[in-house]
Amino acid sequence: MAPTKNKKASDYITKNPYKNQSKKSPSPAKRAPLREKVEKGGNSLQKYGDILYIIRLKQRMRVAYVVKGSNRSKGSYIQHLVNLIQNGDDSVIPLRIDAVIPRRVPDGSNNRMMDGTYAMRQFLQVLNDDDDDSLEAARTWGTDIAKMITNLNKTSQYPTRCSFGGDLTPASGPPAVDTHLMNADVVNVASHLYNNAIIDGSFFEPIENSGDDGDEDDNDGTMEPLSSQFFGSIDDPRSLFISNN
Repeated sequence: MAPTKNKKASDYITKNPYKNQSKKSPSPAKRAPLREKVEKGGNSLQKYGDILYIIRLKQRMRVAYVVKGSNRSKGSYIQHLVNLIQNGDDSVIPLRIDAVIPRRVPDGSNNRMMDGTYAMRQFLQVLNDDDDDSLEAARTWGTDIAKMITNLNKTSQYPTRCSFGGDLTPASGPPAVDTHLMNADVVNVASHLYNNAIIDGSFFEPIENSGDDGDEDDNDGTMEPLSSQFFGSIDDPRSLFISNN
C-alpha cells in the first residue's frame, strides 16, 4: 500500500468528504453522489468477454472486480495482472492498485465470495487527500485496469476482452468499507491510515465538531466516530484491533 500520512481523529472533521451524512442533511438532490449509468448490451459488454465494475467506498477508497459477461456470478481470469502487482512490476505502477484482496459476500457476513472452490478477488485503491475522487476519475481508473487485463490476456490460450461496465456505487452514496472488504482487510487499512487514533481510542469515539472549519452547513455538536466509516455493521469493533496493538 502506498505510504500515507497517518491521520488523527480530528482530521476527519476537515478532510472527510462524507462528513455531513451524519448530520442534518441538505436536500437529496444536493447530497446524492454521481453514479454512472451501467451500460447494457452493445460491444462494451460482450456476452463472452469479461466485465470490470468499480464501487466507491467511504474514506476515499474504491474497489474493482472482474466477472464473466456470460455469467456475472463467476469471476474471470486476472492472474496475469495479479502476478505483476505482487512482483512490483513497473508496468502496473500507473494503475495505483494498492492491494489484491478477497471479495466479501453481500449478505453482511464476514465471508469470502466464492466461485465454486475459488475465492473471488478484487483490486483496492486508497486515495490520498489530494487525489481526485470524482466519478470521472473512478471511471478512468476502471477503464485503465480493463485495458491492462485485455492486453495481458492476449497471451492466454483463450484470450478474452475485458470491458469497463460502470460504477456500481449505491445512489445513496459510498457505503462503509466493510460492505466490500473482509474484516481483517478493513482493520489493516484503518490501522495504516489512523493508527494513532486507534491507539488512543479516539477512532472509536464520537468526534466533537466545533463548527469552525469554514463549512456553513456545520453546526456545533458531535459527529459519528471514524470507526463507523469503516464498519457499518459493527457498533463497536474495538475487539478486532486488539491483536494489532
